[in-house]
Amino acid sequence: MQKNKLIYLALFILGITLSLCVAFSNVNNIIRWFNIDDGFFYFKVARNAANGFGFTFDGINRTNGFHPLWMAVCIAVFSIVKSDLILPLRIFIIIAGVLNGLSVIYLFRILSRILSHWIAITLAVLWAVIPSIAKITTMQGMETGLSLFLLLLLIERAQKWFLQDTRPTYSQLFLFGLVAALALLARLDNLFYVVPICLFAFFKWSFKNHLLVFDLLAITLAAVLSWLIDLKFGLNDFSDYTVFPLLFIGLLVIPLVLFTLRSYQTLKYSSNIDLLKDLGFILAAVLLLVPILYAINALDIAIRFPKLVIILMVFFSILFIGINHVVHGLSVRGLIIEKKPPQVFWKYFFQALVMGTPLVILFGGYLTFNFLYAGTLMPVSGKIKHFWSTLANPVYGKARNFLDVFALGERVNPLRIETTWLQKMANQLLEIIGVKGEIYSVVLLFILMALLVGGTIYFLKEAHANSLSKMNRLFFPALFIGSLMRVAYYSGWGYLGIRNWYWVVESLILLIFGGILIDAIADIVKHVKPWRIVYICFLWIIIGSNLVNAIILDIKHFPKIAAGLSGTEELDFIKVLEEATPPGSIIGMTGGGMQGYFTTDRIIVNLDGFINSQEYYQSMINNTTTRFLENMKLDYVYGNSYMLFESDPYREIFTGRLDLVKKLYGTEDSYLYKFH
Repeated sequence: MQKNKLIYLALFILGITLSLCVAFSNVNNIIRWFNIDDGFFYFKVARNAANGFGFTFDGINRTNGFHPLWMAVCIAVFSIVKSDLILPLRIFIIIAGVLNGLSVIYLFRILSRILSHWIAITLAVLWAVIPSIAKITTMQGMETGLSLFLLLLLIERAQKWFLQDTRPTYSQLFLFGLVAALALLARLDNLFYVVPICLFAFFKWSFKNHLLVFDLLAITLAAVLSWLIDLKFGLNDFSDYTVFPLLFIGLLVIPLVLFTLRSYQTLKYSSNIDLLKDLGFILAAVLLLVPILYAINALDIAIRFPKLVIILMVFFSILFIGINHVVHGLSVRGLIIEKKPPQVFWKYFFQALVMGTPLVILFGGYLTFNFLYAGTLMPVSGKIKHFWSTLANPVYGKARNFLDVFALGERVNPLRIETTWLQKMANQLLEIIGVKGEIYSVVLLFILMALLVGGTIYFLKEAHANSLSKMNRLFFPALFIGSLMRVAYYSGWGYLGIRNWYWVVESLILLIFGGILIDAIADIVKHVKPWRIVYICFLWIIIGSNLVNAIILDIKHFPKIAAGLSGTEELDFIKVLEEATPPGSIIGMTGGGMQGYFTTDRIIVNLDGFINSQEYYQSMINNTTTRFLENMKLDYVYGNSYMLFESDPYREIFTGRLDLVKKLYGTEDSYLYKFH
């Protein structure tokens, strides 16, 4: 216990050190820490709310374009410090450091219960110091650090209270539901993680075999192939068709029917009758798709399923799922029957009621407040980002392509850094053999990924390291399923403006999987002394090299810390804007978070709608934004000329309505215009 306390202390210090260094340094470093507008959206709205002006960025339009729990933290800070603009930023940096330190501790606690202490320490240190992760979890002033901490706390409590022989007490169930509700309010799309974690914990679900996993892959492959064949492998057209509804319906209906028919309970065929019965279950589950898809076709909605797609979906699903079940049924060792204790419905019902009460009260209260205050149940920021995706020439993101469907594209790719090298390898191989064409690049990429993933799974299986059980106890399946649903949501539903902090949990998932892989290697070499020494040295090298790299990059990014200098040069752009406009001006900007926070005696209006009102969003939908801005008495527009005059929707709003005043601040293509 004493040893763990020292580890906790060391990890906490590691997680908070950079934050403390920056928090007590000069203003330039403070501004570099918050290097995007989004954090200042929170700060400006919170400052207005703390001063009694309500939830508004510009003091004119009501907004709900934020995640509520982090906004509550921001309001608390500005309620204490109302006049100073820099001191609250220092406090936020310290809060981010504390949350990072606590997250590292809880990550270690989660991992150390399942994996070796050395591996748990290594992964926790990596999470604390890898710059690409630290930048997301501690910098920028966003909700990410709070969101991640609460998700880790939820998993840690799930391990502590649910992975036991006895059921949790009612007080523990209530507290677990409270943590789940707070994690959801910290970031609303945490719903995709919170729900699977709660279900896996409450019902003690776990993957006992790979049958269901490969069924899901088989259904996915069937849906994709069905549409590709129907489109004659037209990759450019693929993303515009309804592969997503077909995929979601298949993934929901087929496994649910097979689970109900207990196809996943008895895995080994004891006779030919078992084989025929299982194939009959598969046939029934897949054929159930047909009336569902035709019923959707009969409805007056945009989704349509061609007859060829339905036929192919049925054929490929039966083929791929049948092969998977037959291989498992004939090759699995022994007769495995999943045994579950008898369930008392009313007892589970009351337990679920207790656990769900905080979720219903807090989230229901949030939705009610949203509707009454802002006129919409969900944040307007998400609705705006969906609206961007409907435009022909937006500047907030690229159009969805074939690879985005699988989270490997330019717009949707949570593991862009990790998959880029694989894409380069595929392109180099094609170049060597002299083959050209997008289709070949895509096919080779998927082959390489299949070999990599398949080889890793085969290694874990052959290593006999009990990896599947460890994954279950780390709630890896729940996180992975949640990640798949979340990726499907962002890739399937038109959504632009996806930023790097959206994928922090996917980085965590990759880290946990890497830990399981390293743990399997450790089980192999632990009995051979020379290899054990090499293995431990390897872990030390990983920790040391990442620490050195983090220090070098931090000094480079925050040079004034190393040099011991002071200054406020990072705020010069505020002075330039103030000198170009008279006091009392209402200035529209596509963004404007930092300007809105620091500019005095002027009003900055957010034109992209991210932190504007439901009424502004409706004006963009109805093409009445110009009238909306006229009624608001907008004076100036400050922004990039291409964005304002060439991109959608701004060119329709501002063409013929802006007169150039002057170019502002440096070499950027940013101009101040008079609105009329």
